Amino acid sequence: MSGFLTIRTISVTNMLNKLHGQPDSYDKKLVAHDSPDYDQYAEYQHRRSRYQFGKTLGAGTYGIVREASCPEGKVAVKIILKKNVKGNEQMVYDELEMLQRMKHPHIVKFHDWFESRVSLYTAYPRPH
Repeated sequence: MSGFLTIRTISVTNMLNKLHGQPDSYDKKLVAHDSPDYDQYAEYQHRRSRYQFGKTLGAGTYGIVREASCPEGKVAVKIILKKNVKGNEQMVYDELEMLQRMKHPHIVKFHDWFESRVSLYTAYPRPH
C-alpha cells in the first residue's frame, strides 16, 4: 500500500540511550533468578549502580568514554563494545591487568572495571 507513512516507535529509554551514545541493548533485559547468567547479571547491576553517568567525552575504535560520578569521586568510564574486540579479548584483559599493577605519575591510574553481556566498562579517576 504505497502512500502510507510507516512510523517507528522507540521507547524513551532507547531514545535517551541514543542521545547519550549508548546502544539499544544498554539497558539489560531482566534475567530469571534460576538462569545460569543471573549471578553475573546481578554483579553487573550492583557495580553499575555505583556510577551516575554524564556526558560522552570521546569515541574511538573500540567504544566510547563517558564522564561519571561514583562514591570515590569523578571518573572517566571507557565503554568497550565486546563485538568491537571480538577475537582480541585477551588483549583487553591483558591491558586491564597491566593497568591495575602500574603506579606511575604519568600513566592513568586504574579505578574499577565490570562487564555486561555486550560491553566492558573500565573506570579511571579524573583530575580535580
